[in-house]
Amino acid sequence: MRVEISSESILIAGRYNKFTWELSQSPWLIDGIWKVASSMQEEICPNMLELVKGSHYSFHSGGREDIDVRMLGKGRPFVIELHNPWRGISAIKDIEPFKQSIKSELIKIVDLRFVSALYFDEILKGEKLKSKLYTAIVWVKDIITPEIIWSKIDEFKETEIDQKTPLRVLHWWSLMTWKKLIHKLKGEYINPHFFILHVLASAGTYIKEFVHSDLGWTNPSIGSLLNTKADIL
Repeated sequence: MRVEISSESILIAGRYNKFTWELSQSPWLIDGIWKVASSMQEEICPNMLELVKGSHYSFHSGGREDIDVRMLGKGRPFVIELHNPWRGISAIKDIEPFKQSIKSELIKIVDLRFVSALYFDEILKGEKLKSKLYTAIVWVKDIITPEIIWSKIDEFKETEIDQKTPLRVLHWWSLMTWKKLIHKLKGEYINPHFFILHVLASAGTYIKEFVHSDLGWTNPSIGSLLNTKADIL
């Protein structure tokens, strides 16, 4: 006869900012080779797991950003699930030890708190329904002027775009066409070949592809609006 005893998972929610262009959200391992030195999960979760003496952890977030994209503003919501803890919440008393366990200068964690499983519904709703604000420096092949930015970029509002699954993620996701909404664009002229682009878009919009069109798989795009080749710097 074999008896196994397990404890209910501890769920800790918060929001994170990421201040570097070289940190992935999850560990990045391909064919047994680590592609990055660390990840968001590795900066946050192991120390928390050690506090409760758990068996393993799971990291859930409201969407994700690429490794070369920072997360600023109010931050991205997340939930850490600490499985089979030896020490329960009652033994730890409060959230302060978990806050103190995060020592990375690459990230900032705010609004850290214990939650119930119902919080997963809130994460899922935010991932699917909330709009996101992105900022990027864009390069264009042909010469642009402030007037072109105003007439082609700033006037582009509340427009639906078609996005096929990007070529760079086809090895993860099946080929589909997604309907996404660009709520508002704002351009800030830098010089004849560069400008700052602000994009307010529906959740899940692939911003890189919206800029360079992904060989026409995203339509319209910044490149097609300006009738030139465009890319994110």
